Amino acid sequence: MDNKDEPISKAVVEVMRKSYMHGEVSLESAGYARTDDRGVYRASGLAPGRYYVRASRDGYDTVLYPAASSLASAQRFDLTVGADKSEINFRMHRTPRFNLAGRLVDAETNGPARAAFLRAQAADFVTGTFADSSVREGRFQLEGLAPGRYFLRFDWVGPTNNVIRTVILPFEMGHADQCDVTLTAMPRVTVAGRLKTGAQSLPRNLGLYLQPIAAAMGAFAAPSAPANVKEDGTFEITGVEAGQYHLRGSAARFFLEDRDVTVDGRAPVTGVELMLSVPAGTVSGRAVNAGGSPIPNAFVVLQSTDAEKRTADLYRHVYRASSSGAYSIAGIVPGDYLLFAWRGDPGLIGDPDLFTQAGERAQRVTVGRGDTVHRDATEMRESE
Repeated sequence: MDNKDEPISKAVVEVMRKSYMHGEVSLESAGYARTDDRGVYRASGLAPGRYYVRASRDGYDTVLYPAASSLASAQRFDLTVGADKSEINFRMHRTPRFNLAGRLVDAETNGPARAAFLRAQAADFVTGTFADSSVREGRFQLEGLAPGRYFLRFDWVGPTNNVIRTVILPFEMGHADQCDVTLTAMPRVTVAGRLKTGAQSLPRNLGLYLQPIAAAMGAFAAPSAPANVKEDGTFEITGVEAGQYHLRGSAARFFLEDRDVTVDGRAPVTGVELMLSVPAGTVSGRAVNAGGSPIPNAFVVLQSTDAEKRTADLYRHVYRASSSGAYSIAGIVPGDYLLFAWRGDPGLIGDPDLFTQAGERAQRVTVGRGDTVHRDATEMRESE
């Protein structure tokens, strides 16, 4: 590790696996080490696998081996049993850092927000970092932020330090300190409406929930608690934060098409109408290897052939096969799908690269209205 041939101590070097979560390509740490006063590091105890290496330190840019700021130009390598990798060296450069300070106003009380903690998470999941701070009487301060887009997550906590409310606000950090910034947590509101079933009877225990539309927001905001649909088809979801959402639900034999809902916090959202759609299909069979032998406990992936739908829950199903390799996936929207068995990292399912490979190598299945399709899912391995 060097900068103008000077060693950099206390840098964090992470050995990372590629992952795909919440609609974003990201990296997950599998191990890490810190550089000593000579800039030397050694990360040990790593399982065999395919890895990237990332180095970071306060006041310096974050870099992927060998000298990349994105996955597209980074170099990955395979680590086999008993093998070592050496000479994974970096050259790091200083980069400016800036401070953010201000206050959070709670529009429900027209006073300082009672949030207790703040995390600024970079929107870039590959080379971005995060910073934590506390909030007192609505005032907050964060130090050492690189320019770029962040999600500011404010947490309210209860008597036992449990999180009772979370507000997430996008923020663009510029190339200068930003002081006296005023942010507003909009009031929570209710989203209500009716589910129409046509000639069908209302499925039992059907729950509706709201999921953030922005892919990256899903990394910081969980879906709303499900709201049950009453016998007359009406529903009500309370305590909804401002934002844009998919309104979704599921039932064993039917499905609900996504309905987008915008909540601005100024008034409740009422009169939302949903329609219980045509009978869904089922696909069942076994997870098998290239030779046709069952693969116990493999993941079976069934995802739409439409690239625009590859990350949508309604059109992507990931099922864990049984110890005998058997699987059965219900609630499938009629359409064309890619089907394959997968023993790799399940976090990669939905990754654009893996989807491209599946489009070229996985078998295709057409599911009609109410169809039951029997088809074995053949194993697909990640390309080199």
